[in-house]
Amino acid sequence: MGLQIVKSGVPPFRQVGVTLIELLIVVALVGILAAVAMPSYESYVRKGNRADAKGMLLQAAQYMEQYYTLNNTFVGASLSTAGLSVSPKGASGSGIKYNLSTSATSSTGFTLQAAPVSTDSECGTLTLTDAGVQGESGSGSAADCWQR
Repeated sequence: MGLQIVKSGVPPFRQVGVTLIELLIVVALVGILAAVAMPSYESYVRKGNRADAKGMLLQAAQYMEQYYTLNNTFVGASLSTAGLSVSPKGASGSGIKYNLSTSATSSTGFTLQAAPVSTDSECGTLTLTDAGVQGESGSGSAADCWQR
């Protein structure tokens, strides 16, 4: 009687690996997950950029009030000299998400604007006046755009 050697592990007749069908199922599942996750992610990025722009508008309003205190007028105030012309602050090139501007409606009033560089159909251009009135030009409401 001879000794028979038995190999442990996979029997010789079974193939080891991943079939094409299994690979296609995994690729399809990853595609579905990406299709669901990307719009949500982009929405959060837009909300984050919008929050930064709102903060910059509030800083610009403080700058305008300081300018008025020193000069007794809003006319001549420049956001670019204060470093408040883009959001996020100090960004350049493709890093700019919002352009900030001001228009002196009179020597005693102003309107600040934060215009998105890319399309933001929900809130559009955000505005802030000297009286603290918050506005937007998109399809959403000003209260929703400024609260989020």
